Amino acid sequence: MKEISIGKLAYSKLFLHLAKYPQLSCNGILLSKPSKNSSVKFVDCVPLFHSSFTLAPAFEIALSQIDSYCQQNGLVISGFYHAFDNNNQTEPNMMCYKLAEKLKENGDVSFCLIVDNSKINPSNREPCFNVYSFGDDQKLKKFPGNLNLEEGTYETCEKLLEENRFSLINDFDNHLDDVKKDWRNLKLNENISAVESLSAK
Repeated sequence: MKEISIGKLAYSKLFLHLAKYPQLSCNGILLSKPSKNSSVKFVDCVPLFHSSFTLAPAFEIALSQIDSYCQQNGLVISGFYHAFDNNNQTEPNMMCYKLAEKLKENGDVSFCLIVDNSKINPSNREPCFNVYSFGDDQKLKKFPGNLNLEEGTYETCEKLLEENRFSLINDFDNHLDDVKKDWRNLKLNENISAVESLSAK
């Protein structure tokens, strides 16, 4: 795998999830289009939890629903992101390894994005995470390839934060508390597209 990229929608939703729960441990699933070459582009993400995280029944339920959503929309699960509540922790722990391993069992690739909480701010102009992937020894190591963000991503995130759009995002924790809260965030997707259109002008 030589290159991964992340689109505005995926990065913006990841960023808003972290902005909504800045003091908590947050995580989510990353989705991409199927690819036969050596590159992966994350086109969407599903915020999962902002409370204690284990490979528990809630995760299995979420993964099952996300998998069904992917099949209906021509997407695949290709990784996850995780932000620790400890700002000094920027490397994957054993739970991250188990999750990455679990996702790899279900697909060809599994990337682990570990968030650097110090980079969750409007003026940031570099990726807010470090990327890890499985090496030949089956250990998670920093991804050696290229990482690209869609043009205008940072400006879109800055605008979304200025307008407090993070209040609109729902993760799977929110959905379990109230099933009316859409973990797909379809309405938020429209908001992000609208902001993206304004940023492009």
